[in-house]
Amino acid sequence: MSVTQIAGTGADDASYGAQAWSNPGNITANDGTYASYLGLGIGESHYLKAASFSFGLGSDQIVDGVEVTFHRSCGSGNCNDTVVKLVVGGTVIGTNNSTGAAWPSSLSGTNFGGASDLWGTGGLTYTDVNSSSFGVVLAAQTTSLDTALVDYVEITVYSHTVGDAAAWINARTCNQFIEPGFVIL
Repeated sequence: MSVTQIAGTGADDASYGAQAWSNPGNITANDGTYASYLGLGIGESHYLKAASFSFGLGSDQIVDGVEVTFHRSCGSGNCNDTVVKLVVGGTVIGTNNSTGAAWPSSLSGTNFGGASDLWGTGGLTYTDVNSSSFGVVLAAQTTSLDTALVDYVEITVYSHTVGDAAAWINARTCNQFIEPGFVIL
């Protein structure tokens, strides 16, 4: 099963990088209005944080993977991402899934993660992804004076159903999920 949602909120997060995103709230709809970062060819942007995805997974769902899609472009093609990480419980965590690849000069969706990628989190629960603080951050840089644009951000959560959710244990410290019928010794 998979559920795809567009971000409900967008924000500039100054905890990383040196240059701010303008109009970060514009990443919440596929409408041709953009969050933008004017890169000067030096340093990285702040985080562009997307959150409040409203997945609504049930307590019988086990999260298998997360795929993030940034619909983005770069004026002259001199932009690249430096950080793409999940936000869980309001904290930036896990694997940096940025490839550092150049952004396209025309609007295009670029995917990070996938159906079985938990981003090095050790496991995500339905409460993690249902939280309004669950999301993703992106930091970008330019190799010369250029403008990075993000129209909207989507996250797809892949999951499967467990027959009796009350019987499974989220053994996060073991980096695995224990399903009914299994015993930890």
